[in-house]
Amino acid sequence: RTAGWVNLFVLICSVFLQSIVEMRESLVLAVWIDAKVAYPDASDGVFMTRLIVVVLCCCAAICICFLAVSTTTLGAARSIHNQVMSCLLKAPVDRFFDKQPVGRLINRMSFDMKQVDETFVQTIFGMCSMLATMLTTNLFILWVMPRSVAFLSVPIYAMTFYFVYLYRGIAVPLVFHSKHSLSSVQDLQAVVISQCISIRSNGMMDSFMVRYNHYSQSVIRSQYLIYYVCRAWAQSRVFLCFGILAAYFALGGLYSGVSMGILATCVSFAFFQMSQFEGLCMIFTHLLNVLNALQRLSRYVGLPEEAAEDMPNDFSVLKRAKIRRGELVPLQMRAEAKSGGETKDPSPLQVCIRGGKPILRLSADGKHLEFLEGCTPEDLAPACKALQ
Repeated sequence: RTAGWVNLFVLICSVFLQSIVEMRESLVLAVWIDAKVAYPDASDGVFMTRLIVVVLCCCAAICICFLAVSTTTLGAARSIHNQVMSCLLKAPVDRFFDKQPVGRLINRMSFDMKQVDETFVQTIFGMCSMLATMLTTNLFILWVMPRSVAFLSVPIYAMTFYFVYLYRGIAVPLVFHSKHSLSSVQDLQAVVISQCISIRSNGMMDSFMVRYNHYSQSVIRSQYLIYYVCRAWAQSRVFLCFGILAAYFALGGLYSGVSMGILATCVSFAFFQMSQFEGLCMIFTHLLNVLNALQRLSRYVGLPEEAAEDMPNDFSVLKRAKIRRGELVPLQMRAEAKSGGETKDPSPLQVCIRGGKPILRLSADGKHLEFLEGCTPEDLAPACKALQ
């Protein structure tokens, strides 16, 4: 929502455009191989021209994709930063800052904004690019292969998605547990920064170090399980599925009579997905970290605002002057009416200086006097020594 729906649509279109153009580059090479196998005397100039054009289009698509990703993600990060800072500056002192340690606030916000600013661009671009590439690649392989071969490969794809689902189910809790332990470490650091003198004077440094080592070990253990153990477990099984797919497509393509160039391209795509999945595991973990940072930053956006300095129902302070009754002798009351019986004012009773223009009038409730429009206390001063 902060990035904008138009920017997101342009980003998705540019990523798919890049994937399609890169696949088209491989198809030009495949058609070139098939042409040379069928016609050894075929001219190479036509295919070289096509390849140069496709490479130039691929470079342009990559530039457009990078521009769309940077514009979308940086705009979203800037908008999130502005919203968080605006809400924090308007947060109530008694209901937020008195209950939220400043050290915790600084540590969490600086760490989360660093995640959003530095990792958000690369994570979103890598995730979208790899998903689009894997989707277009597998659709192309299933399209060029015979229907019977493509249909029999569905169980292998289902097994691959099952292993990916298991990896997701293991990685998500570990990432959140790591973030929870990291938050505890940051809270402990905030307490030490604000209460370091009391901790040292009371001899509590050893207990704080034991607690700090416990939380740090939890973070390190979670990171080790996420980035090494779980990823290795998932990659070994997914790579086995991709290897089976490559061998199955190669044998099925040879048996069905698929052209050599197209078959070589499909096999290379199947092996290329292994390296893509290795990068996808790392990017997925970074994505979970970014989403967790965004979740913690979103809590600051919903903070209640401090009450305004001036409210519509506040009491207004009226300036008054004490005047002795004897000083009002120069004033006189009179009632003036227009011709036709219409009064000049809703309240016809007016107060004026003897022989002068009206200055005061009777209020609507008839209990006090108020100045007429355009009149000030200076107009009343000649008739009152207290105001002089």
